[in-house]
Amino acid sequence: DPHLIAQPAKVREIVDALAAGGAGITSTRCSAGVHGMGGAGKTALAASVARDPRAHGLVCPDGGEWLEIGNDESTTSLAVLVKLVRQLACLLGPSPPEREEWKQLPALERAGRQLGALLAMKRVLIVADDVWKVETVLPIAEVVAKTSSRLLITTRIGAVLTDTRIAAAPFEVDLLNEQDSYRLMASWAGQPCTASEVARNEQAREVAARCGVGKAGGLPLALRSLSAQVEGYGW
Repeated sequence: DPHLIAQPAKVREIVDALAAGGAGITSTRCSAGVHGMGGAGKTALAASVARDPRAHGLVCPDGGEWLEIGNDESTTSLAVLVKLVRQLACLLGPSPPEREEWKQLPALERAGRQLGALLAMKRVLIVADDVWKVETVLPIAEVVAKTSSRLLITTRIGAVLTDTRIAAAPFEVDLLNEQDSYRLMASWAGQPCTASEVARNEQAREVAARCGVGKAGGLPLALRSLSAQVEGYGW
């Protein structure tokens, strides 16, 4: 993605955390998580991890699935689990036939058994993006913990990751420094320009300052949204 600001060191750290334990060994930490404020680039960082060649080799040689979670009231743990089972069936092939005794189980537990059967002998990365409540992804985390697959969570709420029921290795997303902020602005400006040209433009610098550049750090979503409006109008 030409608009993505690479964070190779952070990607490597997350991949290493997910790979801990190795193939066929259940790690004490089967999950990792990226947290930070809205618009800070959590989803972009998770996407970089999911695309990373080292992740494909060390974490998920059998592929991966992406789940959009969000804060909608209809996003229940059962709905998310059933959706994941359906997506994984498309990726890995049909799930094994249900055991007769599963049919008497509550729906949530039954779906969990189906997920476990799909992940048996597989190494998959499941990305749960924009998680607001631990309970929404807890059934998935509990199943993943019994397999060689891994779970990567993005959230605005650090407590989601430190909850002892998940205990994901936490990683805070970094806001952009000035150089990377101007690079991002240049890539989204919709007209030929370099990061240096953006940095020399007084109006562009004012836009950047409103997005945190030179202070706490550049907020990627705000920088991208404002820069995308430049085409045909100028800064």
